[in-house]
Amino acid sequence: MVNAAGGVAGRTIDMAHALDDQSSPSLDASQARALVDQYKVFAVVRVATPSFAGAAYLAAHDVPTFGLNVNPNSQWGAGPSLFGNTGSWNDFNSPQLPAVYLAEQHHVTAAAVLAYNVAASRLGCQGVINGFH
Repeated sequence: MVNAAGGVAGRTIDMAHALDDQSSPSLDASQARALVDQYKVFAVVRVATPSFAGAAYLAAHDVPTFGLNVNPNSQWGAGPSLFGNTGSWNDFNSPQLPAVYLAEQHHVTAAAVLAYNVAASRLGCQGVINGFH
């Protein structure tokens, strides 16, 4: 829809580079550098991970970065172009409805919600569970 309307600031959105930092801070930092220097990305969308070692590099290069700040030590406050801490709000107790909506649209009668072994992941799943209830 956004691309059909001309994109963002005249640029189309292309989710071209899916990198996995494997929850490794050093890999996260090197991938942030690659996204900026090698791939010349306009913006970054991050999945919630325990650390965000690439935050300072993305902020220093004014790369708009979006995601969930589920870890208070994850460096989302490194700069104004990082919209996890200053541009999103997490309320893990409120029902999170996107998964519920998708399940309803596909007539799903059973679903599982999985977390990985980090407290923030369990908290994030709680809102999805509350939505299903």
